[in-house]
Amino acid sequence: MVGNCADLIPELAKRGVVPDLLTDQTSAARSIDGYVPNGMTLEAALELRGKNPEEYKKHSMAAMAQHVQGMLDLQKLGAVTFDYGNNIRTFAFEQGVKNAYDFPGFVPAYIRPLLRGERAVPVGGAFGRGVGHRADGSTGAGNVSAGRAFATLD
Repeated sequence: MVGNCADLIPELAKRGVVPDLLTDQTSAARSIDGYVPNGMTLEAALELRGKNPEEYKKHSMAAMAQHVQGMLDLQKLGAVTFDYGNNIRTFAFEQGVKNAYDFPGFVPAYIRPLLRGERAVPVGGAFGRGVGHRADGSTGAGNVSAGRAFATLD
């Protein structure tokens, strides 16, 4: 599957295709020269960026809001969801996604507990073939970006 996350993530939620783990690794912190908005080809985006950076930024920020709303929708369906510290939640909040902070950042959710001695340890980290789950409970094998998972040892 190839596409823009602002389109793909909401579509996955709409179809009930729920990854086990969901994070965002885009360059959202750089809304003009990092994040590529949806609704246009890459070539059109690059042209707009060069000719009218402020208009490009408007499209980019709107796409981030769609992207985060899709992440929130997948979280509601059961995906463990977090951001990786690229400001995408803040930009989405500024665009009207008032619950953009309903999923945590990676550091507060997973690293700080390690530093406090809560013994959260990484248990995975593969990219590649994996199994995801759907909202109806069925599973489906496919290329899954599993990211990293953590477990607390008792």
